[in-house]
Amino acid sequence: MTCKALAFILVLFFIKSIAVAQTVKIDSLEKLLANHPETDTVKIDLLNEIASKLRITDIDKSFLYAKQADSLCEVIQYKKGKANSLNNFGVYYNRKSVYVKALEHFQKALEIFKELNNENSMGACCGNIATIYTAQGDYSSALEYNQKALSIFEKVGNKDYTHLVRQNIGHLYYKMGDNDKALSHYFEAVEYYTKTNNNIRLVLLYQNIVALYIAIDEDSLALDYSERLIPLCKSAGAKQELTNAYINLGIIQRNLGNSDLAKKNYIKALSAIEKTDDLYANWSVNYSLAQLYIDEKKYNMALDYAYKSNESAIIMGRLSEKAQSAQILSHIYKKMNNYKKAYDYYVIFKTTKDSILNESNIKEITNLENQYKFDKEKEAIATEQAKKDAIQAEELKRQKVVRNSFIIGFVLMIVFAFIIFRNLAQKRKANRLLAEQKEEIETQSEELKTTNEKLVELDHFKQGLTSMIVHDLKNPLNGILNVSKSYSPENQVVQMKQIGKQMLNMVLNILDINKFEDSQMTVDKTSISLAQIAHAAISGINFLTQQKNLTIDNTIPPTIVVNADREIIERVFTNLLTNAIKYTPNNGKISLQAEITDTKQKFVKISVSDTGEGISQDKLHLVFAKFGQVSAKKSGSVRSTGLGLTFCKMAVEAHEGKIDVKSELNKGTTFWFTLQATNDELVQQPEKQVLEVKSEKLSLNADEKKILKPYITQFEKTEIYKMLELRKILRQITANSDNIQKWKKEMQQAIRSGNQRKYNKLLNI
Repeated sequence: MTCKALAFILVLFFIKSIAVAQTVKIDSLEKLLANHPETDTVKIDLLNEIASKLRITDIDKSFLYAKQADSLCEVIQYKKGKANSLNNFGVYYNRKSVYVKALEHFQKALEIFKELNNENSMGACCGNIATIYTAQGDYSSALEYNQKALSIFEKVGNKDYTHLVRQNIGHLYYKMGDNDKALSHYFEAVEYYTKTNNNIRLVLLYQNIVALYIAIDEDSLALDYSERLIPLCKSAGAKQELTNAYINLGIIQRNLGNSDLAKKNYIKALSAIEKTDDLYANWSVNYSLAQLYIDEKKYNMALDYAYKSNESAIIMGRLSEKAQSAQILSHIYKKMNNYKKAYDYYVIFKTTKDSILNESNIKEITNLENQYKFDKEKEAIATEQAKKDAIQAEELKRQKVVRNSFIIGFVLMIVFAFIIFRNLAQKRKANRLLAEQKEEIETQSEELKTTNEKLVELDHFKQGLTSMIVHDLKNPLNGILNVSKSYSPENQVVQMKQIGKQMLNMVLNILDINKFEDSQMTVDKTSISLAQIAHAAISGINFLTQQKNLTIDNTIPPTIVVNADREIIERVFTNLLTNAIKYTPNNGKISLQAEITDTKQKFVKISVSDTGEGISQDKLHLVFAKFGQVSAKKSGSVRSTGLGLTFCKMAVEAHEGKIDVKSELNKGTTFWFTLQATNDELVQQPEKQVLEVKSEKLSLNADEKKILKPYITQFEKTEIYKMLELRKILRQITANSDNIQKWKKEMQQAIRSGNQRKYNKLLNI
């Protein structure tokens, strides 16, 4: 036996010992309960504690103990016991996916715990309520209650529940698509629960990590954690979690192309569900089996499992799962050429997913409806043709009788020949009509096929556009939610106000482009100072330049006055500066210039230059196109909309000016546009004025440097990309000196933006 195998056996033995210890503890509590026949607070507390211990191993039995405790609370009016039994009910309904009842019980329990001023229990209820809101997709409410729970547990010093809430916040970030933050919270909780040997919490953590790795297509990592999770679930008696582990392992094997292994794990999950009555797991495994049989083109079997998943989704009342089940049913019926059923389930899918049908949905539904009508018309044509054939056969029979009765002489022969000729003509005519109908049907089929392909492309485009807009708004929202606590309240307000302006600018870009795409943008021109507009735009994006330690060199002369709409031109500057900041590396420089290009017409040429990566010549024509961003930054899998530059083009052209770009790879990019001036002062070229955006200067005295020295030593041993370790070191610095706090704030910015040069400079201060 190898050392590795021996170590694995020892781990399993250790985990099993913990599960046995948990069972022994429950048995001892039940013995105490049996020896305590009186109806008092002690008995109620014992019932609720047993219910709490049974949550993982036997949720139905847990419910029975909680129900018994609740009944006794009504007899002796025991508030604390009542709150605990309500909390146990909430956990039961949450595990059964009955979220409305779960939320109702948790909120009632929270009110009682507030009356009793029981802070630990208040924190637990807030965490449970956040879990319900997460499952329902109400992420803002979920984050609010998680933060309440975290504040309570940190206040009372409950480390175990503090890390549980951090784990739940990680799950919330996973639901919101911020996978890096989710993993950071998960692994921090894993480290703590591993040290404290809390294997029940580790089961739930590993389950979340597996789901996340599946979502981001990291199948090898997902498989690794699944293989750790399954024996852990078995030894801890976590039946419901074991079921979900088998389902996830099946999904991983299917992604890896191992259909047989996937099917075996799904069957194991089905067997386990019979013992847990888990509606969500029942939906998940049936939905997964339906997908597997679609891959194998066994559509009848796929249909059977899809119906089962749909029944579970309806019972649970979860809209997302209901929409997915309806969608896969529509897909299967399409494959089976049953367009009536496909149409019906597609309607259910779209009405469930979207509260209002958009144009793309309507076209898709119309396509399926037309296909169904086409099949009905085809059937009617076939029926009509059968009737004609019957009539024609009857006519031939009658003619045969006439022919046999009056077949005398030459006249009858002529009549007979005429009848035959007429029949032949009718037959040719009928064949010609059938050929024309067949050709028309084939033409309609091709048109329907082409329409369907276009609708699918349109649906994909809509989904991509939605993802791009959400992605553009995600970073400013993160900036508001995670504003640095080291800032003064005034600076926090300033930063959030600037971020809010950035979001407003994005929304206005989208609205204005949609509004003015088919008509001329209306501008309200007045005489305004070009330098003042530029300065206002720079002030609005100051927080962005500080994050990357950039310098903005504004050399626009203060004497230049242009005839323009102040608000629109300020947004043009803001969009061009934001774009330059995005593609300029840390510690870089952005330049603003203005020069006279036509003294007769009084046109001013304004330039915004950066020192970024540049744009290749074959991509320059895409720069101002709608949704035509030529280079997506690696901030996620979704690229930005690029609507800011589209707005700039519309705005400048509405002022009768021109806008263009020149760029060279690895040498930077310059956007320029022209505006009309209003006076003759343009020919004067005063001295340059430079507006720079820089961080506050630091000046540490000898005592302050001495305080920072041990922390700087730790920083020097840690690479800048190890953000979690660096933040832990920063949290250790608690000195109240203003200069040290300024140094700490600058270091936070350098770590957040990955600015190596600024990081080294702060270490050598």
